[in-house]
Amino acid sequence: MPNTHTGLWWLALLLLLAGGAIAYVVGQDAVSPNAHANSLLVMTIAGALAGVCVICATAHWWLRR
Repeated sequence: MPNTHTGLWWLALLLLLAGGAIAYVVGQDAVSPNAHANSLLVMTIAGALAGVCVICATAHWWLRR
C-alpha cells in the first residue's frame, strides 16, 4: 500500500498557508472595527481544519488493528 497519508500532510500545509493569507487580508481592512477579531477567527478555523488533517494523517499510529 503506497503512502496515502502524504496528501493529508500537504492539505494541512495548504490550509495553513491559505488561512494565513486570508487572515492577513482580512486583518488589513481599515474600515471594519472587527477586522482583528475576524482575522483571529479565520486563523482558528484554518488551524482546526489543518489539525484534523494531521490527526487523520497520523491515524495509523493511533488506531492499530
